[in-house]
Amino acid sequence: MALVTLIHGAFNELWGPHELQARWTPALQDGLWHHDHSLDPADVAVCFYGDLFRLDPEAIDVEEWETSRAGTEELLAGLGGPGGLEMLEQAAGKATFDRTVDMVTIMNGDPTLAETARGRLLDRIGPDTRAVVAHSLGTIVAYNTLRRTPRSSSTRSSRSDHPWAQT
Repeated sequence: MALVTLIHGAFNELWGPHELQARWTPALQDGLWHHDHSLDPADVAVCFYGDLFRLDPEAIDVEEWETSRAGTEELLAGLGGPGGLEMLEQAAGKATFDRTVDMVTIMNGDPTLAETARGRLLDRIGPDTRAVVAHSLGTIVAYNTLRRTPRSSSTRSSRSDHPWAQT
């Protein structure tokens, strides 16, 4: 079992566990290097659940899709003028927030999806796991998973004698 399990946040639906591991592991290794520690990439696992949020293009309600995007063309056409960048920042910020709310709502409203995500995390942690590094929505998944795990389980153990606990 991996020493470190990484769990991604929102907006990783189109990635996969291998791409995330390839991107995150060097950063994790660099951080440990700064504290005179090392980590073999084989000791890192990724809990990936982004695929659970992928939209099925055949199941999209075209009318709803078109309604939700009403005005987008006009908005984008207006970006060339004064204040265009500020308009884009506001639109992107609102869209990001709205998508995050959607993802949390879906996660909380679909017990199967939430259970699948929790199961994927539990499949990647065990007696040898020393850290779960979570980001964004992954923090919610990790918290909800670990709080449901009995304290006697090896997944909840911690070792203050491990060198990483000393830094």
